[in-house]
Amino acid sequence: MINDIVNTVNQYEKLITLIFTFFVTMSTVVYALLTRKLTTETIKMRKAQTDPKLTVYLKHNDAGIHFLNFVVENIGTGQAYDVKMTVIKEPELKKKNGNMLKELGIIQHGLKHIAPRQKIETWYMSFIGIYEQVINDSIEISIEYKNDSKENISEYFIINFSQFGNINQLGGNPIQKIAQNMEKIERNISKITSGWNRIKVDVYDTEDRERSQKELEQRFNNNDESVVKIKDE
Repeated sequence: MINDIVNTVNQYEKLITLIFTFFVTMSTVVYALLTRKLTTETIKMRKAQTDPKLTVYLKHNDAGIHFLNFVVENIGTGQAYDVKMTVIKEPELKKKNGNMLKELGIIQHGLKHIAPRQKIETWYMSFIGIYEQVINDSIEISIEYKNDSKENISEYFIINFSQFGNINQLGGNPIQKIAQNMEKIERNISKITSGWNRIKVDVYDTEDRERSQKELEQRFNNNDESVVKIKDE
């Protein structure tokens, strides 16, 4: 029985060697592909951890929900260099409603660099009087910049005003209220220090206390009934 097995192995030795070699080769190829994929993913992760990532968006101004700020922010962990922004589309605004983005200095002249987590924020517009006109409109902006390796990076953003539709706010902004109250306190203090308003102060010093004590003793010695009653109690 054993001899038969040995003879069979010897007879198909070349075939068995070929099959074994095939599986070893396939295993090597699969291992190489996995190693390459892992290396690629590691490079991408490293790049994502060191590259800048610019984004632009609109947000409510602290003064109220009818006012919007325009924000440029580097949410990445690397410096962004030679930042250039192009406004492709935006609604027409009147001066009383705000500033056209294409007229902003950061749009016209760009930025030399934006540090990681740096945010540039400016007042943009008011919905008052033009809500129906712009609520279904949008802004389109393209951004080009470079990373530390001087590689060009480009982004394209569409910002829809519809995201601000039918938003309500209860009460006022707490920070705004604190600021207003602080301004009132500052104005009142300023009036007092400048002499515009004066505080009435009654001074009760040691001499006044001694004088009151003597008057009380004198009234007691004169048998003043009100003083006697107090002393009795």
